[in-house]
Amino acid sequence: MIVQTLYSIPRMKIFALWWTLLIVAVALLALASKWGFDPLDSLAITNGTMRGRLMLNLSIFNNPNGLGHSVVPAIPMLYYYFVWKRPVAQRVLGMALLLIPLYCIYLTLSKGAFVCAAITIFATAAFGRPKSVQVLLLLAALLFGTGALYSLPRMNELDKAKSDEAIQGRVAAFRHGYALLGKTTKGIGKASG
Repeated sequence: MIVQTLYSIPRMKIFALWWTLLIVAVALLALASKWGFDPLDSLAITNGTMRGRLMLNLSIFNNPNGLGHSVVPAIPMLYYYFVWKRPVAQRVLGMALLLIPLYCIYLTLSKGAFVCAAITIFATAAFGRPKSVQVLLLLAALLFGTGALYSLPRMNELDKAKSDEAIQGRVAAFRHGYALLGKTTKGIGKASG
């Protein structure tokens, strides 16, 4: 249905704008739970099971990582809709709107969302710039990016990667998949037989 309705650039832009605004609404709803408006009873779970990590008690957003990764796409979309090559008043609105997903991601305390947001911000800042600016941005990211990332909450836990069960589970899954790839190029499952 989406492919049939998005047959022109203007329609695609409207669709992407609505998508962006709805992501911002999800982030606002998650943040509102911290500010006293909590129709989904998210705060009890945030402060209970999630130990202070922001989540939204709704479908795929019911864990901090899901919420954080789902909100990251709003960053470049808000930037291009409201900041990049826009009038000053629209830029001010865009910068204010950008604070919503950034603060939401920060409160999720999701290491993966932090890294994803950092890469997204770098790519967004580098896109459409002269090569010299892109090189300067890359150098700044390499020199200061790691330090900035490690200053975020829970990022120091990466030093304990050898003992972190979640990281070890992902490494084990990757090794298993890589070993299967070495055994057969067809993969596994019903269709590969």
